[in-house]
Order: sequence, then structure tokens, then C-alpha cells
Amino acid sequence: SKGKPTESRLDTRQRKKQYESTYQRLYHRKLREKRAAAASKWSTSISDAASRVWNLHRVLARRNDPVTRKNFLAVVSESSVPKEFGGAEGRLLEVQHRNMGGDDSRSGKMALNKANFSLFSLFWVQMSIGLGGRIQRLLKYDNGTLEGDVAALYPAVRSASLSMVSELYDIMQMGLSSSDAGDASMSGITSSMMVSSSSGGVMGGSAGLEDAVFL
Repeated sequence: SKGKPTESRLDTRQRKKQYESTYQRLYHRKLREKRAAAASKWSTSISDAASRVWNLHRVLARRNDPVTRKNFLAVVSESSVPKEFGGAEGRLLEVQHRNMGGDDSRSGKMALNKANFSLFSLFWVQMSIGLGGRIQRLLKYDNGTLEGDVAALYPAVRSASLSMVSELYDIMQMGLSSSDAGDASMSGITSSMMVSSSSGGVMGGSAGLEDAVFL
């Protein structure tokens, strides 16, 4: 009879551990769902903005000024790049100069190729730079207290990002007409989504994107 109270206490402890274990599983599952929903909302907003810029680029490339007969995109390409997009201009100049066989040290003395000018490239690269800056600030906030939270968001953001890029690429390819195919600014525009990768950008520059831990 003395053993029954002891067994009862053990059963109570076991049930408590089971409840706690179940609660933890449900809690972490809910967290993953919340992170996935937040990442999906973020990627949708980026996709909407990117689609608008892409459509604007296409309209400018196809339309001419009724008076001067000059192409609207050509007019835009001859204007100076706003200072808010200076970071993107610098990255694109580095890639442009590298593709021409030069070194990056002289890229600042060049101008963007007007024949291959891409409004979308400026937007996409600047967006990637801005995102990278925000993540860096989060990682450094309060001596790195948010590092664990940022790392926990990575799988959901990675999945949403790759899905978004694939959908955007398909939309842009479907939107290219036969007349666009001969336009240098249109035929090469989709590769601009990877410029940030070559410069270590957030939207693909991380070697962790192919890490099996996150697959």
C-alpha cells in the first residue's frame, strides 16, 4: 500500500511531461505557421512592387514621345540616377565593367550602358541592398540578442523568396513579346535579378541557400 502513492506521483509527473511535450510541439508548429505567413505576406508585397516596376519598364520601352518621336526609356536612361538608387547604380556599374573585362576600381568612372538600361535592375538591386541593410541592423541590435529570432525566420523567408523569384521570372518571360526579343534592355532584364547574387546580396548571395540544413 505504501507503493501506491509513489506510483501515483510518478504517473502525475509523466502526464505533466507529456502535456509539456505536446504543448511545446504545438507551440513550435504555431510559430512555424506564423513565420511562414509573415514571409508570404512580405514576398507578396515585394512581388507586387516588382511587377509594377517591370510593367512600367515595358511601357517606357514601347512608347515614344509623340512630338520628338524619342523613346521614353531612352529619355529616362539619359537622366541621372537618383541618389536614393546610388547603391544599385554602383553595383550595376561593377558588373558592367567586369563583363567588359575591366577591374572594379575604374567602374565608378563609367556610366550605365544606355542601350541596355534597365529600370527594373535599379529597383531590384536597390531593394536587395536595402533588405541586406535591415537584416544587418537586426543582427547587431542590442549586441545580437535577436540573432536567434532572425535565424529562425530564415527557412520561411528562403522558401518564400525562391517561390517569389520563380513566379516573377515566369511572369516576365510570358510578358516578353517577339518585338521585345530584339530589345537589349528587355532580353537581358531577367538576369538583373541575380546581380545581387554576384555581389553577395540577400536575394541569392548567401551560400546558405543551398545548405542541406535549411532544405
